[in-house]
Amino acid sequence: MSKISELSDGGSLLPTDFLIAVRSGGNVKVQADQTEFDRIRLGDNEKIELGNSQDMQLYHDGSASRIVDAGTGSLKIQAENFAVNNVADTENMITAVPNGAVSLFYDGAVKLATTSTGIDVTGVITTDGMTTSADINFGDSDKAVFGAGSDLQIYHDGSHSYISDVGEGPLRITTDGTGILLNKTTTESMGRFLADGAVELYYDNALKLATTSTGIDVTGSIEINSESTASSGDIDKIIFRKAHTTGAQYGIYDMGEIRSFTENGYAGGLDFYTGKSVGSGAYASTFAMRINSSGNVGINVVPTNKLNVDFSITGEGSQEGGIKIQNSHGSNNDIAPLYFGVHGGDRRSKAAIGLKREGSYGIGSLIFALDANGDDANVSFASDEVMRLSGGNLLVGKTNDTQANAGHVIFGTGAAYSSRNGFTWLHNRLSTDGEILRFQKDGTTVGSIGTANSGDLYIGNDDTTLLFAGGSDAIIPRGTAGATRDAAIDLGLSAHRFKDLYLSGGVVFGSTGGSVTSKTLDDYEEGTWTPTIGNNTLNAGTLAFAATYVKIGKQVTVTAKQTGGTFSWGLGGGVYYLSGLPFSAATGSRSIGTASKLSGGDVYAFSALTDNLWIHGPSAGSNVTDLVFTVTYEAA
Repeated sequence: MSKISELSDGGSLLPTDFLIAVRSGGNVKVQADQTEFDRIRLGDNEKIELGNSQDMQLYHDGSASRIVDAGTGSLKIQAENFAVNNVADTENMITAVPNGAVSLFYDGAVKLATTSTGIDVTGVITTDGMTTSADINFGDSDKAVFGAGSDLQIYHDGSHSYISDVGEGPLRITTDGTGILLNKTTTESMGRFLADGAVELYYDNALKLATTSTGIDVTGSIEINSESTASSGDIDKIIFRKAHTTGAQYGIYDMGEIRSFTENGYAGGLDFYTGKSVGSGAYASTFAMRINSSGNVGINVVPTNKLNVDFSITGEGSQEGGIKIQNSHGSNNDIAPLYFGVHGGDRRSKAAIGLKREGSYGIGSLIFALDANGDDANVSFASDEVMRLSGGNLLVGKTNDTQANAGHVIFGTGAAYSSRNGFTWLHNRLSTDGEILRFQKDGTTVGSIGTANSGDLYIGNDDTTLLFAGGSDAIIPRGTAGATRDAAIDLGLSAHRFKDLYLSGGVVFGSTGGSVTSKTLDDYEEGTWTPTIGNNTLNAGTLAFAATYVKIGKQVTVTAKQTGGTFSWGLGGGVYYLSGLPFSAATGSRSIGTASKLSGGDVYAFSALTDNLWIHGPSAGSNVTDLVFTVTYEAA
């Protein structure tokens, strides 16, 4: 313990007094300055020691000044404001303000200051390592810089945030975890990069593109935008490539392309190219298809219609040379269809063509279907079939070649038939008269059907035809193409006769003239009649006759043979009338004929009057049982 033993003035320390410090090992004499009393001077390594155990030491060791806290507890410096300045007291090096910042300076400029939330650094932080349990805040355009050449920089410029790789080599983001996630929030994904798995890209938290083991999986549409301002030509392209890793074809080759193009200003379309080997492992892109701005499609050709297909085939070609529609299911009654629709906004199919399998090796029928119901349904091969090609035959309106149901059949052998409840064929020749149908045998015309006289029908062969003249109610013999040909065509031949001729009018034999008033045979009739014999005074009673007649025009010939009954000739004075004629006699008509008995004897004469024939015979005679007669008279 230090002790002051004596003061020369009785209590005040004078310049001539010494401060004696007593400690183990000897006393240290400290003499006050002769002219000043505001300082204590100690030599090198002479210390001011404070505390029972010399806990606090202040001294200069010849090279550096030291404040040593060698005891327990803390070294505390208590001040209203604290500052560490340069010797000239012209620059701050450290400042501390109650309830405020502690600041560290460089060359008089503050570089680090504590704040209520942490620290504020002005300038660049260089560190060999740093661990933090809270945020590190950078101001706008203040950067976290990595690399000897400031190669990697992370910062925010006030508007945007940047991760900038300005050095050499790639920017690599690695993980030993399950993947790397880019999120808007913890619940909304923008991108996911999964270890040993997919790369996923999102739009508004909805997955849109994901890589797979075989390529990519896209949900939604793909849009490619170009900044080109060209008014024609290719704009963008998608190229498909294949890598050959061995042999003479080693390398990466274009296997196909999809190119966008513009035409007619800003209208555009797509071109499709395929990779084609040109030898020695080289490939060239070959134009295959175009879809233009009008929706036209051209395969191997620039389209001018909705669909143009161009290919070069020699002869029949091969299966690869044409267009093929195929149903791979392969069971009977399966159909490989092609549908057509013109209904409007609903996009219904209203017509279709399909190959229906009906046997082994794909044998079947080509079916045409048309929805003619006007409903809101798609066309159906089952209910809307209108035509089919089957077995080389064309069937219209029916599914088999029988005649039982309505429809048309044209056989591949050349035959055809039509079945319908109504007319089956209509042939309409326009404008001029002439042939409507022509018939040939081995390429030579053998007949025709046509029109003449602007409405009459003719049918015939060469110069022998019949004209059906509806306006004249007549069938007229005519020549070639219905031309006039009079008195030159026979009806039948001597060895080729017609059997019966049924007429309701007469037969005209030439023309009349002079004393000839008629050449018409207008009636012929055969029949039976029932004669009755009597006179003014005697009815001969009921007699039986077998009687017939023949009428040619007005001429009537009657015949009769008595088959029953008896009458005496003489009772009537030799005159009897014969009634029951088949036709009334003309006024003034005279009959020609005879009557007799089969047993021989008398001969009788006849005269006619209206409906009776008068028989004139002997005034007396025997009974008559076998009268026969033939009489011709003129009918009324």
